[in-house]
Amino acid sequence: MSAINNNSQQCEELINNCEPIDANDPAYEQILKDLQGGIIKNYGRNYSVYIFIQFDEDNENKINEVKRWIRDEVAGDITSTFIQLEDTQNFREAKISNSSYSGKLCQNFFLSYQGYRALGYKLTNPTTGGDKFNDIHFENGMKEEWKRNYCLDSPPDDYWYNPPEDWDIGGEHQIHALILLAHDDLKELENEANAIFDKIGNIGKILACEPGYVLREHNNQAIGPFGFADGISQPLFLKKDYDNYKDRHYTSQWEPKASLNLVLVKDPFGEKYSYGSYCVFQKLETNYDCFEKKVRELSVRLGSNYERAGALVFGRFKNGTPLAISDQPNQSGDRHSFNYADDPEGRKCPLHAHIRKVNPRHDDEAQIDDRKTKNRIFRAGITYFDDPKAQSTPGLSTSQLCFNKLDYLKEVNCRPLEENIANISGLLFVSFQSDIQLQFLTQQKNWADNRRFPREEQTGESIYLDPVIGQPLTKGFQSVPEPQQWTETWGQDDLHSYSFYGCVKNRGGEFFFAPSVSFLQNLS
Repeated sequence: MSAINNNSQQCEELINNCEPIDANDPAYEQILKDLQGGIIKNYGRNYSVYIFIQFDEDNENKINEVKRWIRDEVAGDITSTFIQLEDTQNFREAKISNSSYSGKLCQNFFLSYQGYRALGYKLTNPTTGGDKFNDIHFENGMKEEWKRNYCLDSPPDDYWYNPPEDWDIGGEHQIHALILLAHDDLKELENEANAIFDKIGNIGKILACEPGYVLREHNNQAIGPFGFADGISQPLFLKKDYDNYKDRHYTSQWEPKASLNLVLVKDPFGEKYSYGSYCVFQKLETNYDCFEKKVRELSVRLGSNYERAGALVFGRFKNGTPLAISDQPNQSGDRHSFNYADDPEGRKCPLHAHIRKVNPRHDDEAQIDDRKTKNRIFRAGITYFDDPKAQSTPGLSTSQLCFNKLDYLKEVNCRPLEENIANISGLLFVSFQSDIQLQFLTQQKNWADNRRFPREEQTGESIYLDPVIGQPLTKGFQSVPEPQQWTETWGQDDLHSYSFYGCVKNRGGEFFFAPSVSFLQNLS
């Protein structure tokens, strides 16, 4: 079908449509061809590599070389959403016919605010006098956001506290761009990463390179840090995905459908049909030994088994069964159709449990609409594994370290699942949103870090710190957190106090924008 020549108002109406979209609707064709992939649907590839770049800003000729490289050598390889969905369909058809088709290499290109400035873009809106991106957090960058919220007067000598000067990503150097490569073929991924490394030396430098690998159970369920099922409860933007969901789950308890405007905003330098998304990247290191020790201590405190104690921390068992539904890790059944409306005191699933803190489903009836339509994010992260030998080898260049990590994934791929879970180094957290403050920062700062959320007004207690990603000390809370309260028996009031935090460390990151494909193709 040929694309419809939509005007700007029609495009806005299409993006603001509150129902999941039909990707085959010709009205969306131009938008999807110009939108980078992986933003409204995960690529689903087993391997990824994130390459962080700083452009050479020494003179105008160098910047012109950067622009030519992006336009002539990068833009043509970008995976659009349209191409992504075509490839997904080809993969499904190949699977049905028992073909060996493994899908195409996927590629994205993101720019930081400073990256736009380095390319010479004027970011002030001449009409309003404000910023063209209209997002102060994107403008300031992640490092400044961290300093504003987490830089303490008396820093603790604790594992989890990691100021920007010690970050692996975005600490010492200003990041201008991020390239994402994803594939199921590790060799092809290495070849493409190597080609990018070879070229970057002429126009800038690679600041960091982070490969990731998706652990999966026998049922293809992705596994995240500490061994818990991951990738659950995503917003659904496509009608086909939503219809498939409804065939298997009830929507009366939880409605996963989402409007495109949850993640998409106008590309300020694109065409009338051009949209992009704010991308948050964080490298989160996880301390498996710390987590295991605390879970075992909690289980002893409650007189409970280890499996249930871990479920209380996350809000679900390792296999994905939510505590809101069952106190046992069921092997079957609907793990998506639930909310917390019938558990206002957190006696089934603790009020501070990780998945409840960052997605408080129907926990407050007055806030339901905002939390569904404004505060959700689309997650696209992946676990990473650091090779202990490479980490202890001095003098390795960024490229050597990167390819050692990629090579190490061959070993990871051959190990038993349980061994791999114990050796997960952390999570390369990635999220897409249309508003960094309303979405990512609300979930992290206002919810996960806030010891008084979600029951500040009712109790005045500061006992609700997210035990997984909550920052124990912030500018607003500079005293040691009060212990959380944990139920000994599912659904009962037999509470016990125990402090659970500090097993995750932020190793850095940045805020990016995913520009339209046409913007990248037309750089001059």
